[in-house]
Amino acid sequence: ASACIPLVAGPPVIYHGERFIDGGVLLSHPYLAAKEDGCTHILVIRTRSEHSSAGRLTVGKRLIAQRLERLQPGMKAAMISTINEYDRVAATVSNQSKTQTGTPYVLDVACPAGSHQVGRFTQDRAAIYQGMRVAYGAMIEAITGTAMKILLRPASLEESP
Repeated sequence: ASACIPLVAGPPVIYHGERFIDGGVLLSHPYLAAKEDGCTHILVIRTRSEHSSAGRLTVGKRLIAQRLERLQPGMKAAMISTINEYDRVAATVSNQSKTQTGTPYVLDVACPAGSHQVGRFTQDRAAIYQGMRVAYGAMIEAITGTAMKILLRPASLEESP
């Protein structure tokens, strides 16, 4: 169910008579759940750059919201509210990470905007490996404070494990 987004990955998963969908449909940012659970330290590893479409109501998201409304009244409004809330929460997370103020303590790690071309449906191995290099570099810089050139190479299919 954690990957079930109606219209994208099939209908809700039925478990003990209840319908389940991906939590991201109604939770704008996982930071909120961690904070609500009382976490004192939160590591946010973003799969989106700062200029993503997560906080925009796209045509695809409108279609998903319409489908959710047919499944359960009130879901469309809840999903739209979640989308609208994303940018505000992401800004809070980014600010807390940069200033290291407030509780919980937050470390926000993301690849720079435009640094790679990996999307949700990317299958191009070269693009994926470039995304891995950029992400690995972003994590190293977040932890050490030093930028490093990362030289990862894809393993050959002929190489033994």
